[in-house]
Amino acid sequence: MVQQALISRQDLFPWLACLYISPDYRGKAIGRKLLEHGITISKGKGYNKLYLCTTLDNYYERYGWEYFDKGYYLNGEETKIYI
Repeated sequence: MVQQALISRQDLFPWLACLYISPDYRGKAIGRKLLEHGITISKGKGYNKLYLCTTLDNYYERYGWEYFDKGYYLNGEETKIYI
């Protein structure tokens, strides 16, 4: 988890960020396991919510993440926030 990178939502914390699976390893449930691990670590630190932002469609929803709000990066680009 890293400090929040969205200038428009400095009020939200903690964030799961920078999830990337190399194409050679996709389709092996590694992304799902990393998401679950992030949630476990966050809960272990006493947080009952974990946020992420993405421009992807229909990926995080498969793993139970729900759309929360839109946000904006430092360059003004819009993104979707999930919880």
